[in-house]
Amino acid sequence: MCNNHQIVQSANGPVQLHRRDVVRGLWAGTIVAFSGASVAGCSTNPATGRSQLTFMSDSQLVQMSASAWAQTKQETPISTDRAANARLLRIGDRIRKVASQRTPSLADADWEFVVFDSDQKNAFVMPGGKVGFYKGLLDYSDNDDQVAAVLGHEVGHVEGRHSNERMSQQTLGQVALVGTTVATAASDLSSTEQQMIMAAAGAGLSLGIILPFSRKHELEADLLGVDSMYAAGYDVKESVRLWEKMGQNREGAPPEWMSTHPSPDTRVRELTNYINSKGYAVM
Repeated sequence: MCNNHQIVQSANGPVQLHRRDVVRGLWAGTIVAFSGASVAGCSTNPATGRSQLTFMSDSQLVQMSASAWAQTKQETPISTDRAANARLLRIGDRIRKVASQRTPSLADADWEFVVFDSDQKNAFVMPGGKVGFYKGLLDYSDNDDQVAAVLGHEVGHVEGRHSNERMSQQTLGQVALVGTTVATAASDLSSTEQQMIMAAAGAGLSLGIILPFSRKHELEADLLGVDSMYAAGYDVKESVRLWEKMGQNREGAPPEWMSTHPSPDTRVRELTNYINSKGYAVM
């Protein structure tokens, strides 16, 4: 994804494209008309070892998410259960510390772990270390190890810089759609054909790039979470058991290829293979 190419508009102005050129260009992914500088911001993430395309600084994202976090705490009741809040903070602090040893920049984050009083079986993280954990999921977890699996996953998103990377990917996608609009408008396609092309391009962006990219991030966060679990002394096998349990309540869920998240079956398989390959346990 991180190549130092320039994506530029023709110096001679819009290029007249014929129908066959538009179709071929869309198929090859080469129709992108964007007047601007070269794509920048490629760096290697020390936690994952892979190259990432990031347009924004992490401090910018933290500033942007601060108001959203404050609004979430205003609009969503925070649990008054002292035991639940103490439990989350205790486990979260252990996970945060070991992850910070692996990725020192995490130590500078202003971490906050909050239990929201909701029956939802979910959790989330915002840039800067703001972790929301719904009480429904806290109660659903069988033990501290399963809570640690979720917290390890959320901290893994921060460690993987997934918010920055995802925003950058979506920005590129929007640029591509604008470029497609320009290219089809300059072609000999009818208005109906242009609308069909744009609909196909939008679907291709979502199903072919954004959703698979999101699922990749979720799996990566799972594995980083297992690393943190192991380093913090939690039973990594419980991460697999949690997703086996979650998979029993999937009625009505969309198929994996239409979802932002991998299916529980995929997560169970990937976690099991990773745990065995790292020698954390035998499953």
